[in-house]
Amino acid sequence: MLCLAFPTSFYTGLVYSEALFLLLSAMFFWALFAGKNRWAGIAGFLLPLTRPQGVLAAVPALWRLVEEGRAKRPGGVRMALLCAGALAAGFAAYLVIMKISAGDYLAGFASQNYFVARNTLSNLAHPFRWFLENFVQVRLVPHGFTNSMLDRGFFLLFLVSLIPVYRRLDRTLFVYSLVLGLMAALAGSFMAYTRYLLPVFPIYMAWAMSLRRKYVFLLIPAAFLQVLFLVAHCLNYWVA
Repeated sequence: MLCLAFPTSFYTGLVYSEALFLLLSAMFFWALFAGKNRWAGIAGFLLPLTRPQGVLAAVPALWRLVEEGRAKRPGGVRMALLCAGALAAGFAAYLVIMKISAGDYLAGFASQNYFVARNTLSNLAHPFRWFLENFVQVRLVPHGFTNSMLDRGFFLLFLVSLIPVYRRLDRTLFVYSLVLGLMAALAGSFMAYTRYLLPVFPIYMAWAMSLRRKYVFLLIPAAFLQVLFLVAHCLNYWVA
């Protein structure tokens, strides 16, 4: 219910990759925990093809590999290796598709220079500069393309949400949430962060487990905000 009420979940019904990415990421971790080799391989291969950021799921998969190795569970080690391998194969397929269709393996990443957000992995090497550009040397407005207080507010909400994710869920899901949520922010200018946060599904699970029946107090304002966002989107205003 919290996922459906999330303010930008209406994008799952539009021509965006959010719905498929959310489905595949949830299926990937379900298969990883349940030991479903075939489904884990399929979901892992398709994740980077749906969105290149899907390869980031390799980080929690490798974390799982280390945990299973420490626990001396050979079956779990093989499963984690399969998941990491499927993600690597899917990302390699994405690069080949870029080479065939655009003439450059890295064409998809290079194209980010033509977008307003200018997302780039090089930002990760300059965290202090990133902080200054996004929180100090910027004129914030309630909601804009790269200077949105709303997007930054959702980033703070994400940071707070990591606490119940860490306390309530498996560490593998915590690592996934940490990597995906931080990468969406640190690689760019928070543009569309409210939409990029949508596929980080463990936060919904953690809040539901923490609030139990009281989650309705979070459900109502989230659903109300989603209605406002949907109306704004239909009226051709920038949302995410």
